[in-house]
Amino acid sequence: MPLPTVNSCVCLRLRTAGLVMGVIAISVDLVSVGLFVRINQLNHNTDNSTEGIWELAVTTICLVIAVAWVYGIICEKTSPMLPFLVVSFVGVIVFVFLPFISLFYFSNTNADPIKGTIIFFFLCYIGGLAGYTWVVQYSLYKQVEEITIEKHEERNGV
Repeated sequence: MPLPTVNSCVCLRLRTAGLVMGVIAISVDLVSVGLFVRINQLNHNTDNSTEGIWELAVTTICLVIAVAWVYGIICEKTSPMLPFLVVSFVGVIVFVFLPFISLFYFSNTNADPIKGTIIFFFLCYIGGLAGYTWVVQYSLYKQVEEITIEKHEERNGV
């Protein structure tokens, strides 16, 4: 069974929506790296903690993946786009299970049930948005893949 695809993202073309997602991801990652460096400068971090280094490494890897996503869209190549698609899919899986984890948490603690219900529905909404954005990303990936195949066939005279 093929995965669902869309032709546009609300009122944006897939390419535009993909570039916007990529630019937002790059911006967030750059701000995260900058804040990490600035906080370490302010704290004069002298301990040999590897915790902060892992955070910086993961954020830097995410930055490279986001840049590769934008590069893949601009150059119409699918291979640089694939890591972003995979990481986004992992995020969707997390957002699918998160409402149920919160439901389990609020049912096993003495927390306010109204608060737990509100958080559950909010997380369901966020999970739905994450799922939709992944479908948009996948649709763009398939669109670029079709363009790549067409260009390859034109070059080979098929």
